[in-house]
Amino acid sequence: ISSFFRKPTIRDLIEMVDKGDIAEVEALVCIQRGAWRTPFFVVHALGGDVRYFSTLAGYMGDDQPFYGLQGPYPGDLKEYISIEEIAANYLAEIVAAHPGPYHLGGYSFGSPVAFEMATQLKRQGKEVGVLAFLEGSSPYIVKHVDADVRLMTVAGLARDVARLNKVEFDLPHSLVKDLVKQMPLEEGIEFIIQKMRKQNLLSDRIGVPWMRKFIHGAMLRMESIKQYSPEPYDGVITLFRS
Repeated sequence: ISSFFRKPTIRDLIEMVDKGDIAEVEALVCIQRGAWRTPFFVVHALGGDVRYFSTLAGYMGDDQPFYGLQGPYPGDLKEYISIEEIAANYLAEIVAAHPGPYHLGGYSFGSPVAFEMATQLKRQGKEVGVLAFLEGSSPYIVKHVDADVRLMTVAGLARDVARLNKVEFDLPHSLVKDLVKQMPLEEGIEFIIQKMRKQNLLSDRIGVPWMRKFIHGAMLRMESIKQYSPEPYDGVITLFRS
């Protein structure tokens, strides 16, 4: 993804492939170079992806440097990592790229990570400017979430894919709640998979086993929020809700 944002034209991509100049998988992805403004760093949602931030970056103007912090795809996650450790790893990347002050944001799952990053920066005596939650919430909200969230997570993935492809996708929260009550998890996943395929949103190669790996990784990330105990924050938090 970082390679694509660095040189997003067909000619550039061909040259990168020919030269083997593809960047290693990096947490910090430069989505928009911008100019003189202080960079804005935004942490990914549960799925780890940062592609959808490109639209937001465009609305903020060409002169706004904009970076996404991407995580491993959930299906690739093997073990639980604490919010504190995730935040420290991402901070190492942004501090190396920029001397401060730091404008931070988090989308959904990324909100508590951005919060912890701001807390660690303040502890280090560094200046935090903006701390923005995009559709974020308190980590305490998910501490008592039950197993129903697994199918909700698949539904969230389906909606994200539809948004990225600008496709209207009819999968309301109420319908997913009904699926949880009416059928086993595998049948609910298969229902959503078939619904996505009908609108050309999913490859035939992706089925229940792939989704199970995705769910496992997403639940590891959910567990990291459940185990997180945030400290009081001496600063302003701005919440954005669509």
